[in-house]
Amino acid sequence: MPLFKRLRAAWRPLKEARPGKRFEAFHESRKAQRTGRPWRFLFIAGGISLVVVGLILVPAPGPGWLVVFAGAGLIAQESLVFARSLDAMELRVRGWIPGGRKARQRR
Repeated sequence: MPLFKRLRAAWRPLKEARPGKRFEAFHESRKAQRTGRPWRFLFIAGGISLVVVGLILVPAPGPGWLVVFAGAGLIAQESLVFARSLDAMELRVRGWIPGGRKARQRR
């Protein structure tokens, strides 16, 4: 399967999940698919690396925050605490955005 099709297939559960529970649900689905400790370590190390690189890139023009969020997503796949933190942060950010309050109220 080509890379972009795999990425779209992996993105779909995150996109379709309920706001405020999407990262926790994604974590649980990844937990069922886990193949071993080395992969868990690699996902966490890769996520931390992306967060650090993204924070370095934030002041420069470009996708700094996008890289930070991608790294946070990788960490959330392997850490339930981090997944729940991202869910809470998502609801807080949605409260700041017009129209985002509806999603928060549905929770």
